[in-house]
Amino acid sequence: MRNDAIELEESRLQGVEKLEDYPWFKDRHRVFPAIFENRQHKRILDSSAGVGSTGKRIKDKYPAELVCNYISPTCLKILQGLDIPTVSFDIDDKTKPFPFQDGNFDAVISLVTIEHIMNPHHFLKEINRILENNSYLYISTPNYSSLNYLLSLTLTGPSFHDLLQTPMNFTHMSGITHTGH
Repeated sequence: MRNDAIELEESRLQGVEKLEDYPWFKDRHRVFPAIFENRQHKRILDSSAGVGSTGKRIKDKYPAELVCNYISPTCLKILQGLDIPTVSFDIDDKTKPFPFQDGNFDAVISLVTIEHIMNPHHFLKEINRILENNSYLYISTPNYSSLNYLLSLTLTGPSFHDLLQTPMNFTHMSGITHTGH
């Protein structure tokens, strides 16, 4: 498991002990579960669940069985406090398959994650393997040209993902987003 990613996430979460401690303006996925409407998912994996904002909404509004994965001990503790089943495995380790049987889920969520992955081919291959036929992958990347991001940049300054700063180079690994090279 990438210790640098764990350390970075833990430093970003200082002072956050429960979901309510997480700043509301950093929760970019408030509307996400609404796209589940009229889809009767039975088993969902949130592949990189963070503090659980999306997971809590799904748990509260949908009857599906939900499993949340994350590498941060702080996030896992928060997720467990929300009574959401958790696992912790490295989604970026191309030497290991995800710890699920083939076709185990009918939906996988990956929100603002793929841009941090060094091995996106492995990640997508494993998601394809654990999804049953005719199922859904909900995937997103940050939209740095959105009014929300630009307004935040103007009012509060650079965020954790500041495209103008070189320290971000190690957080955005894949070729689909900025790497600073």
